[in-house]
Amino acid sequence: MLFAEKIPTVATKDGKVAFDEARFPAKMKAGVAILNTKCESCHSLDRIFNALETGYTISGSSFKRADLKPFVIKKMRRSDINMSTQQAAELLRTLQYLVDQDSHLAAE
Repeated sequence: MLFAEKIPTVATKDGKVAFDEARFPAKMKAGVAILNTKCESCHSLDRIFNALETGYTISGSSFKRADLKPFVIKKMRRSDINMSTQQAAELLRTLQYLVDQDSHLAAE
């Protein structure tokens, strides 16, 4: 089974996919909400699913655990995102959790 089929997602009313906050640990809920709103403000969350599954962004950049902090900082600095340092930290923890889950699921 593909990783994208195992991560906690839900289809929304308009046919888009989103991460299901209810299926994450309580400490991840704020980060999931940020992921669902801030990331989707620029692109479909399918890009995140693909990056998690392949380990690479659509532009070919690595999307491994070690790459996540600079990735989130780069996104946080975009003027159209309007993301606080606290939100960026929550987002980073959530992405790290998802990458760690991907590694765990790949071993199954």
